[in-house]
Amino acid sequence: MSRAVVKRFFDDVLIGHDLDALAEIASLDILIHPTAMPCEASYFGINGVGGWLEESWKAFPDLTIADYFTVAQGDIVAVRWAARGTSRGNFLMLPPTGEVVEYTGVSMYRIEGGRIAEIWETRNTLGIMSQLNPEIGGGHHAH
Repeated sequence: MSRAVVKRFFDDVLIGHDLDALAEIASLDILIHPTAMPCEASYFGINGVGGWLEESWKAFPDLTIADYFTVAQGDIVAVRWAARGTSRGNFLMLPPTGEVVEYTGVSMYRIEGGRIAEIWETRNTLGIMSQLNPEIGGGHHAH
C-alpha cells in the first residue's frame, strides 16, 4: 500500500503535474523537508507543498523524474531518483538559461492512514545551481 501511494505521487503529481492527485494522496497537513540549504525551507500543508511544486514546474516545465529504485518498510518508503528538465524560469533566484539541467536525489516518504504525511528530500541543489551558473560551483556541472 505505501509503495503504491508513492508510485502514484511520482506518476500523477511529479510527472503528471496533477495537484488534484496530490489532494487525494497526501494528508491535509503534509510536511516536506527539502534539501537542507539556507535558501530552501520546509513546506506545510497541501497549499504549501502545491505552491512549492508549482514553482518547481515553472522553473523546469518539462521536468521528468525517473525512479531508479524504491525500498519500502512499514510506513516508510525511500526512492532513489534522477531528474531532468529545461531551465525556463527562475530557480532559487537564478534566471532561466534555456539549458537542460540534470540531477539526482533521494526522497523518504512517511505514510499515515494511506496518505503521504511527510517527505524528506535530498537532492544536489548546488549541482543544479552550478549548471545554471557555472561560477557558483567553480564551473563544475556536478549531478
